[in-house]
Amino acid sequence: MWNDAVVTNAGKELLAQWLGGGELVIDSAATGQGTVAASLLMGQTELVSKKQNMSIVKAENIGGGRRLQLQLTSEGVTNAYTINQIGIWAKLGDGDAKMIAIFQDNTGISVPTFEQMPDYVFTFYATIQMSNSGELVVNVDKSAIVTRADFEEHTNNKENPHEVTQKQLFDDLTETTALAATDFIPIEVVADGTAKKISKENLHKALGLNTTSITGATVTLGASQTYSGSVKTQAVSSVVVGGKTLTEGTDYIVSGNTGTNAGNYTLVITGVGAYVGSIAKSWTIAKAAGSVSVSSSAVSVIGAAGRTTTVTVSRSGNGTIIAASSAPEVADVTLSGTTLTIKGMSSGSAVITVTVAAGTNHQAATCRISVSATIFPSVLNDNSWEQIRYASDNGLAASIWSVGATKKVKVQGNVGAQAIDAELWVYILGFNHNAAREGNNKIHFGTFKTAQSGGTDVGLIDNEYGKYYTDGRKCFNLNHWGYYNYGGWKACDARYDILGSTDKSPQNYGSARVSGDVGYDASATCALKPVSNTLMAALPADLRAVMKPITKYTDNIGGGTNDAGNVTASVDYLPLLAEKEIFGSRTYANSSEQNYQAQYAYFANGNTKVKYRHSAVSQTAVWWSRSPYYNNNNNFCCVWSSGGANNNNTNNSRAVAPDFAFSLRR
Repeated sequence: MWNDAVVTNAGKELLAQWLGGGELVIDSAATGQGTVAASLLMGQTELVSKKQNMSIVKAENIGGGRRLQLQLTSEGVTNAYTINQIGIWAKLGDGDAKMIAIFQDNTGISVPTFEQMPDYVFTFYATIQMSNSGELVVNVDKSAIVTRADFEEHTNNKENPHEVTQKQLFDDLTETTALAATDFIPIEVVADGTAKKISKENLHKALGLNTTSITGATVTLGASQTYSGSVKTQAVSSVVVGGKTLTEGTDYIVSGNTGTNAGNYTLVITGVGAYVGSIAKSWTIAKAAGSVSVSSSAVSVIGAAGRTTTVTVSRSGNGTIIAASSAPEVADVTLSGTTLTIKGMSSGSAVITVTVAAGTNHQAATCRISVSATIFPSVLNDNSWEQIRYASDNGLAASIWSVGATKKVKVQGNVGAQAIDAELWVYILGFNHNAAREGNNKIHFGTFKTAQSGGTDVGLIDNEYGKYYTDGRKCFNLNHWGYYNYGGWKACDARYDILGSTDKSPQNYGSARVSGDVGYDASATCALKPVSNTLMAALPADLRAVMKPITKYTDNIGGGTNDAGNVTASVDYLPLLAEKEIFGSRTYANSSEQNYQAQYAYFANGNTKVKYRHSAVSQTAVWWSRSPYYNNNNNFCCVWSSGGANNNNTNNSRAVAPDFAFSLRR
């Protein structure tokens, strides 16, 4: 015990000054809880954590120094603690008091509360090496000692408990019967003939005779305790006094040895029978191992910057939850209660570390969340076609971009007989358009504009624009060998050899068409292996790689019959728009087409229907619709240069502006 004891640097300085003359006054002492490294003791000017003042009750000269007797009681102690340090203060004359000596022990002495042990007294003897030549004064705490006058006054007071009267003994006894006369002394016979009796041992104890103090006992505690939510009881394995192992219940009782929450406790062993006094012993309920888990340990955040997902944290105990991202520029994280909100900031990977600090009854714990963020620029053109497809596959396109958003494409190659080399812009016509008929979860694009924002709407034209041909040349007329609409949209030449909307040629391709001729649906490889010298072939390969077919309903018979049965489905990759899809109602189309079609959101939003010529943007253009004219066998519907609905002979070269689509989900 008390393996470290030094005169402090401040003490050495004070003692050196004392040698020069003056009065050295040792005036106080105190206890502290906590320790420092032994090498740091000399530099201390205060205790680690001062807890209680000690009384100086005696001072005596010894060879080479002074020996002080220090004392404290449990009076005023409301929270038990452990004494690890004892400090002594002194001053020179009227100067400031300084801590001149400090004693330290890592194990320390347990001090109980006053309620646990009201008669607790701790005495400590401190020796300070110093010269005997100077004038030394020790301030003794008179309130802590008994004078001769106090003692005589106490012994002359017969009412004081130091002299136990027979009446006091009688009042403390209880009735007993059938007790061995050799073990009990009769005290008083009561009215019913029974007697109040007391054992010799207890009588001796009451009189303070033949008893042994338990204060210096060697106490061994049982197994350590760990929090479990239920009450824990700290066992006392043995109490040994003077080499004798005492018996619980006979020689001593234990109190303060139960608890539930993790923390430090103090139990008290109190002597009974032939043993008196008590001793305090510290014990601990350790914190249980902590745990933390999350509702998902791997999450993906896909969408525009700021897209969020939430994860729920579950933990043992009440420790504070802390969450931190390894890459906040990729995935930021915020916490509300036990809910983590992970916000995608940019594409990449991050790890969210979730830590629960130690709580009242549990140790700290940690878990991790792997985050994969796929974030798409809000500007459509800043995304690749593969990114757009990926966003669409995950059903996010409509939440990132809006109808009318544009993306640049390079149109390069021969379209029919016309060489085209132009950078143009396609734009979103609608999301999930007419899904019940044309296929669920598709994004539809329209063609074309001259600029990303504020550009002119244009259609592609060839050098024969406005001219009529029936000689089979592949200009931008819907049929090359005559002015008829037999076979409707599905059988027209331009669907196959100008647009490349299908890779299957119509029946009798390259010769005069007759009523009832039909075309063929596009194959699954239409966009990947397009018909040469078509608009499909002139589009960029990365765009064609993500294009998906659309099921379109159109009059596929023609001939001006206006029959409802004429309206059938075709599978296309680059279909022209129908009259209803542009205007929201039919004027010249088969009256049954509108039952299978819907206006595109782009036009429903009020955008212009006027298009200009891609090679002469100051001039308006008439542009083709895929709807045959219901009232004759020569014409298809079109959008006139004024932007209104009209119809025109199929052998006339006009502007083409098809749409295309790809799936929102594969």
